[in-house]
Amino acid sequence: NLVPPRIGLLLRSRREVPRRADRQLAPELQRRRDLVAQKFSNRPGLRIDPAHDLVDDPSPRQAVVLAWRLLRVCLGVRGLLPRDNAHYALLSDAAKNFSQIDFSLSESNAAAHAVKTHLHPTCSCVTAQIGDQQMTYKVGTAGAHHVSNSLAVLAAVQQAGADLALAALSLADNEGLSGRGSRHQVPLGDGAATLIDESYNANPSSMRAALTTLGLTPRLGRGRRIAVLGDMAELGDAAPALHAELAETVEAADVDLVVTCGQLMKHLHNHLPPGRMGPHLTTRDGVVELLQRDLRPDDVVMVKGSNASGMGQVVTALLAAQNIEEKRA
Repeated sequence: NLVPPRIGLLLRSRREVPRRADRQLAPELQRRRDLVAQKFSNRPGLRIDPAHDLVDDPSPRQAVVLAWRLLRVCLGVRGLLPRDNAHYALLSDAAKNFSQIDFSLSESNAAAHAVKTHLHPTCSCVTAQIGDQQMTYKVGTAGAHHVSNSLAVLAAVQQAGADLALAALSLADNEGLSGRGSRHQVPLGDGAATLIDESYNANPSSMRAALTTLGLTPRLGRGRRIAVLGDMAELGDAAPALHAELAETVEAADVDLVVTCGQLMKHLHNHLPPGRMGPHLTTRDGVVELLQRDLRPDDVVMVKGSNASGMGQVVTALLAAQNIEEKRA
């Protein structure tokens, strides 16, 4: 009756942390590390959590509070850290009192890493090294970011001493949930459009991942790849630039049409090439009306934005009009 260790997982940061803040955190971070270790070291269980927000230009006090949130994720003797994260060094230092297991899509020296990855429009096939075991499995949700998450999950399962093979098999059934990649067929005349619901939340990293995954979808007939994007909230002074920079991902993913909504998304709209620039709208109702009027069979439309942008309501309205049930957790 071995009790598995509590495992904290730092998936990825949402935003940037300036390096100058690292040096200012050391004394307070050490005190909080000791507090976390004392409070949680004897608690059994298995827990996997994402990292909390990191801000673009925090004051020392803000940075300490946010680093404390990171420490709260590492609740026990083992921390799973994303080697591919731009702030891996910061995350690793925040969890230095814990045994660390890292995972990566590309770094072969990570404890859990992908050996081969084949990304498909609706799923991914992966060969991975998880500790001393190599295995091949399917992830039922499309996108490299879900492959990365699967590596973290399997590493956690192995550390907990659970059935790794069974866990890998179960990943094939991991279809997207409402707001997190669920797909729906929306009837249109003699055909249907595909609606990809990524509306739960948004930040620059997840927005790039969703656009890249949309780019994996093959074009059928006269169908188009369409991105419907709402504002990314809480990005501070860098928000205009972070929205505009998404134009590069739109181009790389070969998205045919980008419909934007919200004050901040106007910055992306202004940086799109004419051939990919769709309408910029100011209301959710306007987005719904546009899609109901202009979608055509074989279109693939991905909807994404921060919760505050209300893009989830756009998805709900489109599905309700066709009496389609949302996939919820």
